Amino acid sequence: MPGGLDARSRAQLERLKIELPAAVARDALRELKTAADMTARETQARILAAAAPKYPDRGLRAEIAATVRARSRVSATDAYVAVESLGRRMPPGKGNLPAYADGTSRDYARWRHPVFGPSAANPDPKWVTQGWLSARGWFYGAWNRERFTRAADAGMERAAREMSH
Repeated sequence: MPGGLDARSRAQLERLKIELPAAVARDALRELKTAADMTARETQARILAAAAPKYPDRGLRAEIAATVRARSRVSATDAYVAVESLGRRMPPGKGNLPAYADGTSRDYARWRHPVFGPSAANPDPKWVTQGWLSARGWFYGAWNRERFTRAADAGMERAAREMSH
């Protein structure tokens, strides 16, 4: 076939178009997954290290740390990783506390709660605003964009080496 590819060459080219991105995505995902797991562990360590002088036990901090997970997926054309804090993993009534503890969003910077006086029968509780300054940025502060850029580059380099052999 002058000026074109025969059917066999076209089939090989189509197979390469499908397999090549998958190989790159798979190798990039391996590196990105390592970076995401490291970020998840650092994120958990940050909330566990947050000072809570009035409450020395690590109950709430441990509950928040347990909500953090790294997730990944690969398709034929891309690799995806995420580090998440899932409020739905918190005990009932505490689902928003991971966001409030991080405090980096305007909607979740501080929270209000009632403080009752000497009598629990007080019909008009005093409301106070509270923030957890030592926990601020426990989630978003652990992110290191450069780590993910290096991981993606390393994955693509590994795929290029494998394909050149």
